[in-house]
Amino acid sequence: MSEQNYRKKLFLIPIMLVCLIINAHSIVSAEEPIPITQKMKTDIIDSVTAIINEIYIFPEVAAKLEKHLKNNLQAGKYDKFRELVPFVEQLKTDFYEIGQDRHLRIFSLSREFCAKYKSNEEAKEYFENSYFEESVDDHGIKRVEIMPGNIGYMDLYDFIKSTNEFESIAAAMTLLSNCDAVIIDLRRNGGGAGGVVAFLASYFFEERSRLNDAYIRKTDSVDQYWTFPVPGAEAFYNKDLYVLIGNATFSAAEDFAYAMQAQKRATIIGEKTRGGGHPIEMFFFINHYVSIDVPNAYSINSITGTNWEGTGVHPEIETTFEKAVDVAYLKALENLLEKADNDVSRNKIKWAISGLQMKQNPVDVDPDIMQKYAGDYGKRKIIYKDGHLFYQRNDKSTFRLYPMTENIFGFLAWDEIRIEFVKDNNAIIPEFRILHPDGHKSVYKRN
Repeated sequence: MSEQNYRKKLFLIPIMLVCLIINAHSIVSAEEPIPITQKMKTDIIDSVTAIINEIYIFPEVAAKLEKHLKNNLQAGKYDKFRELVPFVEQLKTDFYEIGQDRHLRIFSLSREFCAKYKSNEEAKEYFENSYFEESVDDHGIKRVEIMPGNIGYMDLYDFIKSTNEFESIAAAMTLLSNCDAVIIDLRRNGGGAGGVVAFLASYFFEERSRLNDAYIRKTDSVDQYWTFPVPGAEAFYNKDLYVLIGNATFSAAEDFAYAMQAQKRATIIGEKTRGGGHPIEMFFFINHYVSIDVPNAYSINSITGTNWEGTGVHPEIETTFEKAVDVAYLKALENLLEKADNDVSRNKIKWAISGLQMKQNPVDVDPDIMQKYAGDYGKRKIIYKDGHLFYQRNDKSTFRLYPMTENIFGFLAWDEIRIEFVKDNNAIIPEFRILHPDGHKSVYKRN
């Protein structure tokens, strides 16, 4: 199978790990509430349970859910609902109570949304093929950065299905191709398309590698997912990879983290994820103003023999959401320092580590000492104001200095230089030096 056809297969099969496709907030508009009759309640329950019984991965759970909903209806537990949205929210609660499956869900639809489509199939086709094209413009990538010490960072907040999904990730990976290690941040990533997961994973394996498979109940078959050749991937084969996860990481994002962890290809850092391991298929009932997500398969990892459904992905290095980036960054730098084989590389890595430590562990310097540093040094100035030191260049641009030691100061957003104040034997400050990562120093004498 050609790479192009393989990509097509990854996106057209109906077992995508999609979690962000629809939600009540994105489809229910601020319009008049939709009234609901007893017949409409019956029709909704009959329609959705018929589909769930047909394709839900656990038929015994599907039968139990149908019985539960119909018993509630017959017992009058839904009689109090006179509007659609509260009724659907109750059904959503009942779905989870019986199924304990975060991917088995029901949503309310607005009149405006349903009026756009002539059939349930047309609405489904729109979501599978056009929704992301019209609703996003950054293809899931929030930020790409090369951090000091040559560590690549990508904040990926969904594995979006769109025309440019491969091109967008490929462009980000090209930017990171000369980095010495890579951090992929999935802490806010709520899921997306399984094909994008396979594409990104393919950058990090030299040999064709098996990812997470999917067992499909309806066909009683297993679809295997493998990495495949990606242009430029050779730049990443030997790079250390760190994947950040958190309690908002879900579905396809968990798929990526779990596969990389099982293959021992990445260090997973952060918090336990939400635990949604079932690929879904969407169904619309526009006459009833509802849609459902139904898991039609479950993931299986060939190494672990199981998946992350209900348990989540557990990090190797546990830390808080707020500290995850710094923890991964420091780990990456320390690993690179161990492998560095020359002084230039070691000095640059140590420079980056000390910059991170400056942010993590602020140093307090006596104000009397800082005031002694203030003054004119050639065309440069050191200014003391409100308990802080500022560095002013000859073009009058001014930057706050942050103490790293008593006499060495750095900048938060400008890591290319640092300033070292030099004392003579009489504790006078005759000069300061601008320090550079490669060890070079520029001296500025005090006027």
